[in-house]
Amino acid sequence: MQTFLEHIIDDLKRKGENLLELTYIVPSRRVGVFLTRYIASRYDQPIIQPEILSIEEFVSRESGLEIKPDLEIIPHFYKAYKSVEGVQAESFESFLSWAMTVLQDFNEIDRYIIPTDRFFTYLGNIKELSDPHWSLEANPTKMVSDYLKFWKRLHLYYEALVDECKKIGISYQGLAYRQAHELIMNNASNLKDNYVFLGLNALNTAEENIIKELLDTGKAKIYWDTDQYFLSRPYHEAGTFLNKHFNTWKYFERNSPQFIGDNYSKNKQIHITGASGNLTQVQIAIKKLLELPNNELSETAIILADEKLLIPLINALPSEIEHYNITMGLPLETVGYSSFFKQLVTLYTSMTNNGFYYKDVQALCNTLLFKTVLSKSSNTLQNKIHQENLVVLNKQIIADAIDEPWSKLFEPLNKPTDLVKYALEFITHAKNVLIDQKNKRFELEQLVGIYEVITQIQNLLSDYPEISDYRTVEFLYDKLISSKTLDFIGEPVQGLQIMGLLETRGLDYKNVIMLSVNEGTLPAGKSTNSYIPFDVKKEFELPTYSDKDSVYAYHFYRLLHRVQKASFIFNSDTKSSIGQKEQSRFLVQLINDQENEHQLVIESYEVPNEIHSRELISIDKNDHLINRLKEIAQSGFSPSALTSFVRNPLDFYRQKVLRVDQLEEVEENIEANTMGTIIHSALEELYKPYINQVLKKEHFKLLFKQVDEQLQIAYYKTYNTNQIPTGKNKIIFEVCRKYINKLLQLDLESIEAGSELIIKSLEKDIRAHIDHPELGIIHLRGNVDRIDLYNNQIRIIDYKTGQVKSNQLKIKDANYQDIILDYEYSKAFQVLMYAYLYEKEYGVLPDQAGIISFKNFKEKFIKFSDEQVDNKHQITVEILDQFEKQLFLLLSDIMDPNQPIIEKAV
Repeated sequence: MQTFLEHIIDDLKRKGENLLELTYIVPSRRVGVFLTRYIASRYDQPIIQPEILSIEEFVSRESGLEIKPDLEIIPHFYKAYKSVEGVQAESFESFLSWAMTVLQDFNEIDRYIIPTDRFFTYLGNIKELSDPHWSLEANPTKMVSDYLKFWKRLHLYYEALVDECKKIGISYQGLAYRQAHELIMNNASNLKDNYVFLGLNALNTAEENIIKELLDTGKAKIYWDTDQYFLSRPYHEAGTFLNKHFNTWKYFERNSPQFIGDNYSKNKQIHITGASGNLTQVQIAIKKLLELPNNELSETAIILADEKLLIPLINALPSEIEHYNITMGLPLETVGYSSFFKQLVTLYTSMTNNGFYYKDVQALCNTLLFKTVLSKSSNTLQNKIHQENLVVLNKQIIADAIDEPWSKLFEPLNKPTDLVKYALEFITHAKNVLIDQKNKRFELEQLVGIYEVITQIQNLLSDYPEISDYRTVEFLYDKLISSKTLDFIGEPVQGLQIMGLLETRGLDYKNVIMLSVNEGTLPAGKSTNSYIPFDVKKEFELPTYSDKDSVYAYHFYRLLHRVQKASFIFNSDTKSSIGQKEQSRFLVQLINDQENEHQLVIESYEVPNEIHSRELISIDKNDHLINRLKEIAQSGFSPSALTSFVRNPLDFYRQKVLRVDQLEEVEENIEANTMGTIIHSALEELYKPYINQVLKKEHFKLLFKQVDEQLQIAYYKTYNTNQIPTGKNKIIFEVCRKYINKLLQLDLESIEAGSELIIKSLEKDIRAHIDHPELGIIHLRGNVDRIDLYNNQIRIIDYKTGQVKSNQLKIKDANYQDIILDYEYSKAFQVLMYAYLYEKEYGVLPDQAGIISFKNFKEKFIKFSDEQVDNKHQITVEILDQFEKQLFLLLSDIMDPNQPIIEKAV
């Protein structure tokens, strides 16, 4: 296979050109590496490398200006902006909110040599007319006036920026293109006559005019990498730009384009594979790679349309692949250490006068860099957050947990400059820690890159001390980190090549494997970052999203010109975001294109998405488990333990036998169980002074007055905080107050109705032991919220903050077995067990047992009832005998060594 570059070299040599005296203008530096290799292969002796420039390097050189990244231009743009607006200028922070987008638009305007006077006048008029329903009002608001003023004065900002850049000899890319265009168009005769342009496609106006001028004056040759298949089909996106060039350039009225191949439609093996997820894509790519002969690896490229797959791919490369070269840089924002500074800034962005939000503190502590350097401190602080249920952390709390001097990262800093300074000190310390460890080169490279980014931010803050908003620092970091990459060291022309799509320009491979060939990734879609309306772009022939789609189409199909075997893999995962799971339109075109000799194979690798039923867990009772059950029997089975077994024996096993509790989370908002504890505690303290007293109406006057005090005490004690309730907690706090007042009112109304009420005990711990005929002595225990004497009847009362209905405490048709078979009757089981324990401890039957549900006050005291007897609410010996019978059966099931613990499907 003769590559595009080899064809050009051979053609130039046939025409008698001295390959070493030509200046080659190529799409990218990478093309230059391979071009140099091919040129050298045509000579038998050492050579001096000819001049090879990327198109951007050529323009920069001819402009006489140094092209700077956009973010480095921003300070100069602000200086220019202030020279226009004077004292009316916005702060640098406000300026940043729109300046980056405007600068990108300036870039585009200049690259396409748009007449700026006409353009900005047109744009300002369009903005004024686009919303006539408000912009043309007789007395527009200040916001409307400022909006229209901005567009009317945009040309002044542009002119001031151009003057500022030229004065100090720097440039944004577009300005360099306009300057080079002007110089070359006016002085083309002064240029050399040995230029060779090759592998270009979509040209902006500056590039197009420069190349046409050099061609027309005989100072250049140009070679196109295209195929007759696309040129003969004007509707095909891949030929959009080249067809336009060939049909509109005067040069091609008398010269034939060089070089147009006819390889695309020839026999090729093309595999299109849908993969469910990114990792599956990588696995398929490796599988395809291993199917190739080893001697073809140097003619093989893996192309990543989505650069996020780079690390998974590298990690998946098998040991058989000894030589490979990564041409694309690893985005710094994707590496583990990059999240440290962003989380640190986020911490301060959401800081309040009371301190730091615990989730932001945890996020910072959990960053890879923080844990690498301060692992012990991170664990200490997070344990403290959980143990003390801290929602907001002040400086002192953090200082007690974090090693000095790094607690200063959590000080309430007033200036971003201090934060940046401390962050740089921390990264320097981290570098020293890692230097002492082995095999940490990659981690150290990350730190060097991050240090450089934060240093750039520090320089900006130094130049603009008025920046005080941490969100601005976060914005700067996001912009800088997204453009920073870590470069890999490798042999650029040896072994397997791993690259991005744009890096394939001008290069040919025998085998191609491309990942993430999805709509929305290839092409990228309609997303654009511009203030210029679509209609204005069309009017001035600026590129739109459809033009960018054509660029992607050219690069995609160019890969297939001389390839023999191509594998395209797309993510078919249905869980991907909308549109992202669809295969690229380019693949659809390949599938439906019948005018070629391609051998097309369509495959799909889907992870089964079936719901597999699993067998319920069964655990045999070994000696250890039996001994643990005996321990529980000795300490006492509680109603909640027994009902958990009824619900699901596996839950009982985990919680009571293994003692595995769910991980405690910080209660940022009061949980239901904590809410119940607060109410119980407050009611206990309110009623405690009146135990064994006949409650009077006058007692309640004082009780109502004490609600707030006792509720606050219960809140601080139970919620484990000294902070007043705020937000959702404030609402729940008020709900607790409402419930307590309602219960007091319920009792007061009973007294006012002539009833006598004596509270006998509160939060009473009652215990008993029973002599089971098979199991021996079993201990039982329970905590009764309230025992009172109501009109000379003993009542067992349980408070519930949740919803409880009367049917949950009813036994129908004497079906007492339901209380140990159906968890729906767990409330009935609980109150009957309290009544059973009461009778065992005091030798007296309670008269009634039931629940007061705070979410169902309308039913007041919901009593247990046996619907088969006349006095259905009365606790009788027969009822407790029935309960005891079911209790014994349940305990037998739990304690029987031959009966396994079998999971229930719940």
